[in-house]
Amino acid sequence: MNGREASSTGGTGEARRAGAAGGAQRAGGAGRPDSVGARMVTEVATGRPDETAGQALSALGDPARLWDTLTYVFVLDEGSRPLGLVTIERLFNVPPETTLAKIMRRDFIALTPDEDQEEAALSAIREELDAIPVIDAEGRLIGAVDHDDILDILHEEHAEDILRQAGIQAAPGLRPIMEAGARELILRRLPWILVGLAGGMVATEIVGRFERALEAQLALAFFIPVIVYMSDAVATQTETILIRGMSLGRIEPWRYLAREIGVAFALAVASSILLAAFALLRFLSPTVAFIVGFALFVSMFAAVFVAFAIPSILAGLGKDPAYGSGPFATIISDVISILVYFAVAWATLFR
Repeated sequence: MNGREASSTGGTGEARRAGAAGGAQRAGGAGRPDSVGARMVTEVATGRPDETAGQALSALGDPARLWDTLTYVFVLDEGSRPLGLVTIERLFNVPPETTLAKIMRRDFIALTPDEDQEEAALSAIREELDAIPVIDAEGRLIGAVDHDDILDILHEEHAEDILRQAGIQAAPGLRPIMEAGARELILRRLPWILVGLAGGMVATEIVGRFERALEAQLALAFFIPVIVYMSDAVATQTETILIRGMSLGRIEPWRYLAREIGVAFALAVASSILLAAFALLRFLSPTVAFIVGFALFVSMFAAVFVAFAIPSILAGLGKDPAYGSGPFATIISDVISILVYFAVAWATLFR
């Protein structure tokens, strides 16, 4: 993580009130609309460790102060660096003479204004925080990203990830896409459409190469859609969970792959048996039943590795795993499925 961990040895500093009354004042410190600085508010409640809960509540009720957020009281040292956080609810649930030092939460994350806004939202989820303190280069509090903004960030980042997985080159947030003109939408979507077209041409060439197998068993053509679809379904499920887990930092990729291998094996066995049984009943051909059943098993199993590899490679290159991995994984999975299908058919019919 790029954020700074704060504990009893350091933290955030005291915020200064800025801006007009009646609304949260945005600092916009880093100059980027998707930065923590652009999201933070500056009028936040602070206190000293030797202050009591009663004193903190009295300060919160000061009519001369207009708070941007009242999620926490940020407990500061003499240098305006953070020592801990105290929720407003906690202040009401302890005796008034209790000092903030006794009830503050000491483990939390603080970020700097130039960090990406997504880091604030992910940090809030990982650390189970309702607001993220923002500090300057010396570790002094300059504001906080509150819970409303955290929810907004999560919405925007989720929308952006969905668009990227669909192969659309999205600007941050959902609104730019909704307001974009036809020409802009075409330019954003065209690259992966062309990649998909190229993949389709490759798949068509593969089918053409195995024309003899189709002539020997025309029934094999009827099962191409189901082989491709089932592989895509497994790949999409595996990839979606992996990308979301990577984004939240709550997944161990290799452990996840090991689990998915077991899950994919069970799904592939069940699906291939059912499809083989259907093929046998429909075409009364054990050969066709074996080909479609075995090909489906191999294709579904291979799809898991494809869906794991693409986001992992993108993440390793420092790219967003969601960007284009959906269309790219689908193309590769389709080509592999068709190749496996006709390779099994060829080996079975002409061995």
